[in-house]
Amino acid sequence: MDIKYNIRTFIKANRQIMCRVRWNNGSNEIGFFIGYYGDPNKWDSANQCPIRGTTHEHDIKKVSASTINRAISEYKAAIEDCFKFYEGQSYVPQKEELKLLVNDKLGKIKPQHKESKNKDFFQLMDNYVTTTKSIKGWTEAVTKKFASLKTLLLEFDKKLSFDTLDLSKMLELRNWFIRHEYRNRTTNKYFGFLFWFLRWADKEGYLTHQDILKFKTNLKVIAKPVSYLTMEELLSFYRFQFPIAKQYLDRARDVFCFMAFTSLRISDLKALCWHNIKNDIIEIVTEKTDDRLLINLNEYAKELLAKYQGLHLPNNKVFPAASNQKLNDYLKEAAQLAGLNKVWLDEYYIGTTKKEETYKFHEIISCHDARRTFICCSLAMGISPEVVMKWTGHSDYSSMKPYIEVADETKAESMDKWNTDGKTNTIEAEQKALKALKELGLGKEEILTLINKL
Repeated sequence: MDIKYNIRTFIKANRQIMCRVRWNNGSNEIGFFIGYYGDPNKWDSANQCPIRGTTHEHDIKKVSASTINRAISEYKAAIEDCFKFYEGQSYVPQKEELKLLVNDKLGKIKPQHKESKNKDFFQLMDNYVTTTKSIKGWTEAVTKKFASLKTLLLEFDKKLSFDTLDLSKMLELRNWFIRHEYRNRTTNKYFGFLFWFLRWADKEGYLTHQDILKFKTNLKVIAKPVSYLTMEELLSFYRFQFPIAKQYLDRARDVFCFMAFTSLRISDLKALCWHNIKNDIIEIVTEKTDDRLLINLNEYAKELLAKYQGLHLPNNKVFPAASNQKLNDYLKEAAQLAGLNKVWLDEYYIGTTKKEETYKFHEIISCHDARRTFICCSLAMGISPEVVMKWTGHSDYSSMKPYIEVADETKAESMDKWNTDGKTNTIEAEQKALKALKELGLGKEEILTLINKL
């Protein structure tokens, strides 16, 4: 990759000597103050440097032309080295990224860290996870994410340390994810977890290159489509009769539908006991967020409870438990048999390359789609987001935005059906009326006269 850039040195009106670089067709520009002031009358504009042998004075301090020229050369060399690095990474830097990397190469960013007997990067990451998960009450899912992050970082560089983890290394890591075809959405999530650790390391005094905390992946992300069932699809799935030999699919479907009728997460459904259900209301403290929720039961949820009431499961549990992986496998099989073949388009980026994949719903269905289904169907039916949030435990209105957008689309589709069905019904009515009039023996002209009178 060849990045076109231009470096120009000049004196500003306040006599500061600047080294300015422009790139990306002039859309990006940064000016570096080289630390010296110059005399415009002793400046060689053609060669963009002080005239040889001159002395430049500012606030009583005198600086020779040779000293200024050395500083200009250092800045130009640092800028050129940075662009060579970015070209090797096939990446056009943003302004802040180039500014940080140039200053880092020139030694303008001073490392601040405490000396420690144990500065092993991966050992400290283990220590961070062990202590923080108990203090902040992390879920098992967060702990697993850090385990995955550690595995990936070891694959990237087994010798990774706080001394080697600078801006260049961060960019190499970002491009490593791209080369290994991780979606930008996934890459950004891993960097998010990495920054949790790095901010802790900085607070504890281990971080050598503090400028990496300002690093941004600058990876474009397309919002992930919300996978859910419409009310019609949900009820069709709910009423589908599975073969007697596949009753395990019946149970998997029932679990999914109960979550879709109540908004429960799979973790809360597994913890649900009969004493949590009183007067047609589920009262439960969620496993993930410790929110106390009161969820009103609709008729479909009541039907499922009646179906499982006589099982007498251990610990007074309502539904039989299965691992999430097994449940998701059963749901895919059940959904395929039930004909849930709606096609979903997933658009995403890997680096700067946009990609598309299509799936049938039964190929991607998971237990979490039940909760999405509840939210989308509730909003599409006109239930206010505020009420839905009380049932689901969402505290942030912005987290409901993707579902609201889906609900708006569903409402628009429903209105289109209204228009289409209305037109169809009108045409059918007219055809029936004409047929009836003909059966009465009326001729074409008599029928037209009668219609005009109407």
